[in-house]
Amino acid sequence: MKGKTVKKEFRRLLTAILVLSFFVLHLTVGCASEAASYLSIASGLKPSILRYNVAGNHDIHDAPSPTSYAWYKERFGDLWYSFTYGNNLFIVLESNILKNSSNYPGKDTEQMDWLTATLANAEKCFAAKLSLPTSFRKENN
Repeated sequence: MKGKTVKKEFRRLLTAILVLSFFVLHLTVGCASEAASYLSIASGLKPSILRYNVAGNHDIHDAPSPTSYAWYKERFGDLWYSFTYGNNLFIVLESNILKNSSNYPGKDTEQMDWLTATLANAEKCFAAKLSLPTSFRKENN
């Protein structure tokens, strides 16, 4: 690729990544006013900007439950999913359930089974990044 084409492709890809990273929610589970405020702001984005919500521990708790999952999914969509942007496959995971599934037994296995199937069907090599809460890091365990 020539310089201008590389820069253009980089900007296009970076836009998708920034929107994905920017919309990490920090809502109180069950707080309808916070959810409504976020959705109101997000609805003001240009239609050409794709938005991908990513749940965090503030959104569904450190030990997610069927209630917190249902609350989040009803407002923002799936907690783990994949999407293709250009030639790139993006995978979004919900790491809280992997750390502590005590309030929702089996949901961690469901997500890992989904991930295994998704990766098995991926057409090309890929890179992955998982952002973990501080409590997930070895030095804090």
